[in-house]
Amino acid sequence: MVRIFLVVFFSLLASLVQAEGYEAITLEFDTQRNGGDYTQFRVSSAQECARECERSSQCQAFDFYSSDHSCWLKSAAYPARKSYGVVSGAKNRGFTRRVEPASVDMSISYDTQRAGADYTRFQAQDVHQCSQRCSRDSRCAAFDYTTSDYFCYLKSWIPSSRRYRGIHSGVKRRYFPQVKSVQEILIQRRYNPGPADGVMGNQTRIALEYYQRDHQLYVTGRIDDPTLVSMGLLQPLPAPPVVQAVAAEPPPASKPAAEPEVEKERWSAEPEAASREVATPPADASAQGDLLLYVNTVGVTYLQMKDNIYADILARIPAGIKLKVLLEKGEWYKVSYQNQVGYVLAESVAKL
Repeated sequence: MVRIFLVVFFSLLASLVQAEGYEAITLEFDTQRNGGDYTQFRVSSAQECARECERSSQCQAFDFYSSDHSCWLKSAAYPARKSYGVVSGAKNRGFTRRVEPASVDMSISYDTQRAGADYTRFQAQDVHQCSQRCSRDSRCAAFDYTTSDYFCYLKSWIPSSRRYRGIHSGVKRRYFPQVKSVQEILIQRRYNPGPADGVMGNQTRIALEYYQRDHQLYVTGRIDDPTLVSMGLLQPLPAPPVVQAVAAEPPPASKPAAEPEVEKERWSAEPEAASREVATPPADASAQGDLLLYVNTVGVTYLQMKDNIYADILARIPAGIKLKVLLEKGEWYKVSYQNQVGYVLAESVAKL
């Protein structure tokens, strides 16, 4: 009995340790990740497919097809693309996703009432003081302010509005300043993301995909670091200073010992030619030194199998890694990283 208890206890402990270090997988609807499949089976829902991926240490991403309820587990998380009827998701391990805090904005409508959902009331000088109290209260979602008796009514949810003279109403709206800045840039460049309201909607995501495709970025439909750098909203990491090695000067040659007169006459022309041969460096060495090119990754860079943004990804290179360029091909560099040879976008690295 004790042995059975210990086996169950350590199996539960192992599952907890295995799950540690992973963030919860976020379901990405109408999204597909091609490649990396190592097994497939049928499940009842996309949530169950995500749980199966979380329990497997080999799984890094998944695809769930709603047409036949098939779940495909993947050993690598390749870039996502739009595919209707498919739900995808990927693990994030080894780093914490940067979450931008939301800002609060109050939208005030005059001669409007939202009846119901009141949880407290108090007297306020004007509608703006009532609005400030609602914005500071985490429970408040909307308010009504009556001009007849100066009462402010805070509401726990947002009821429907109706016209009512002498009552002013307001609604709390949460938005993300970074999303709003991206939407404003997309509007300026005529990508039609919808209103710049700071909310990441489907229209903004589609406009972002078009922008990423036109600027040869990875098409993710998300606000990632390469996209922010391309828009000028994020400064790339500065390249580390290049330290050039100074070659040590050769020691001065010692004077040859005096030789007999007969030997000097015999070798009078040869030492001069020999000294010229030693002093002149080989032409190949200088030419090879001029052709060496190194780059430094300014952000997370993907090493791809071919010079194409849709090619398979070989490795995920962190920021600040120095790479030796083997070949420069248009907007791509052929480099070597961890015994793998592939291509990186020139926009994602900086020359040293």
